[in-house]
Amino acid sequence: MDEIFHIRQAQVYCAGDFQTWDPMITTPPGLYIISYILYKLTGSCDIDFLRLANVGTICLIAVQVYGMLQNLEGTPEYSNTTTTKIDGRWNWAHTAINVALFPPLFFFSGLYYTDLQSLLIVLSMVHLSMKYGTRHSQQHPVFLLIQIVIGFLALWFRQTNVFWVAIFPAGLTLADFYKTSHTEPTLLEVSVDSGFSIDDYLHVAYMMPWTALTKVGPLILSLIPYGVISSAFGAFILWNGGVVLGDKSNHVATIHSPQMLYLWPFLLFFSFPVAVPSALGMLHRNVGISTITSRLPRLWLLGGFTGLGLLSVHYNTIVHPFTLADNRHYMFYVFRILRMHGLMKYLATPVYVICAWVSLQAMTTTRRPRQVRRTASGRSSHSEKKEVPMDRLNFIEAKGRIGFAIVWLATTALSLITAPLVEPRYFIIPWVFWRLSLPATQQSSRSLWAETVWYVMINGVTGYMFLYRPFEWLQEPGSKQRFIW
Repeated sequence: MDEIFHIRQAQVYCAGDFQTWDPMITTPPGLYIISYILYKLTGSCDIDFLRLANVGTICLIAVQVYGMLQNLEGTPEYSNTTTTKIDGRWNWAHTAINVALFPPLFFFSGLYYTDLQSLLIVLSMVHLSMKYGTRHSQQHPVFLLIQIVIGFLALWFRQTNVFWVAIFPAGLTLADFYKTSHTEPTLLEVSVDSGFSIDDYLHVAYMMPWTALTKVGPLILSLIPYGVISSAFGAFILWNGGVVLGDKSNHVATIHSPQMLYLWPFLLFFSFPVAVPSALGMLHRNVGISTITSRLPRLWLLGGFTGLGLLSVHYNTIVHPFTLADNRHYMFYVFRILRMHGLMKYLATPVYVICAWVSLQAMTTTRRPRQVRRTASGRSSHSEKKEVPMDRLNFIEAKGRIGFAIVWLATTALSLITAPLVEPRYFIIPWVFWRLSLPATQQSSRSLWAETVWYVMINGVTGYMFLYRPFEWLQEPGSKQRFIW
């Protein structure tokens, strides 16, 4: 496991030696700097204490997720009664707990890895940007500086964080400009019960930059922090002679498009209890067969994307030597199945495409706004709040959800297809933002509890395999090897 290298490097830092660097480590020293600060405060830098810091981090991640859900969904239009507010807050809390229980994330919270602290600072940056980033009246120079500092700190934990603290929030800024524009519905058929077609995605992707160009001044001001962060990362690459530190030979950036195919079954394997009901909820509603059929993916579209997937698999499949050489990782066994027969990787492609459709449907299915209660006199029970027309509210949300999905897809592609190695840890940040996009207030208690039970089961099995089923390599007798993600 890589943990041995991280622990050794942290203890070197705790000893005050900032010049010695283990060449096997390819990520920046943010994790070790945090450990050094904690060592100065507590006087502890042993293995147990270093691991304990990640336990605290996963608790902070749950708090951060709750705050982001509150910011995303806690609008007056969706919280018109005390009961609704209580239910919504419980769903936010339950979702935050489930994110903390997400198996790859939960597993590494017990070890000393960079992933948790990296995720926490990325979430902090995106939360800050989503909450204030496009409110032009609040873009004080101090606020812009805070964004730059947090984004810069994120780069000290993992290099690919640049996509999530610069490209992602910049794209969300464009999406927010488009979402709040006064354009009326054209191609978009706003429905609170369904996802959207490829036409809607193409329409929003085309309109987002054009709408933003009508507000060039505020747009440039909003994008300043992300431009500075990107420039700082570019300067690092020039100084370092590449993206990775240490062992550059085994971590060469390349184009690996099948990564975007592996993403979809990963999402659904872990989140099917909430994703499938969200995507296929229309089948449980009182609608006609023709309506259901119209919401299913078009055959030519399925065929087209399956064809593209087959081309990607045939010409661009990369199996990193580490994947085949290390049988401690579960990914070793996944690729062993895919390599059982020459046709296996091609037969898996339609499964990738179907998983992609379900995942995107779950992501872009709009919420059903709750009606505002009215008194006998006809007044709203919340008359002090400005009521938004229901059709207008639906349209605003439709634009926002498609815009978010497009930005998430683009950022995820940039962060994954440049990595030749397939690792579950690389999918953690894309999964978290995808999971946050599923409206928590519209998840049933049954779905959330099913997700919780599923995660507890997976964590129990992987924990048992790690603790009680060690094995030895013939070339390293007496040294215990353990199964990990």
